[in-house]
Amino acid sequence: MHPFCPNGANVVFRDNEGRFLVVQDIKTRMWQKPGGGVEAGESFESTAAREFFEETGLVVFEDELVHIADFAQRVKNPTTREIVNGTLRLFVAHRAYGKLRTESNTEIEEARYMSFDEIIANLDSFNIAYVRLILHYLRWVEGLTPVSFTARLAEKIEEGVVLEAPSL
Repeated sequence: MHPFCPNGANVVFRDNEGRFLVVQDIKTRMWQKPGGGVEAGESFESTAAREFFEETGLVVFEDELVHIADFAQRVKNPTTREIVNGTLRLFVAHRAYGKLRTESNTEIEEARYMSFDEIIANLDSFNIAYVRLILHYLRWVEGLTPVSFTARLAEKIEEGVVLEAPSL
């Protein structure tokens, strides 16, 4: 087992049809973006590439990852149970290589592509932080105007709660 590190890295990836690659956590059954915790001596980029491969079977190269945001996160040390501060680094991958692994493994029940509309239709099965990140991705990476929330989404995300991204 590796020493505990409170930092993590996640990857947003879309296919040629604009659908987001999501993975379903085997324990919580919640859908989320591929990613995970930084291991001792590992960079954020290598964490993102390793976790992306472990969870999806697809390869992304570290030098092709685009760092788009850092977020503060509070995580529990599994050994001491202490809550500590860490950083979650978000990357976008514009290319991935290989074949999507859809069968389950020890952490992920399923990996698949979903459109934003599918994500909204299945909102109760998503980590709400991921939905906020997708909204921001659509706003600041693609230059779209602020999103008009549907009634269902507005129930989940109160105005002003969405995360702010640094200037690109």
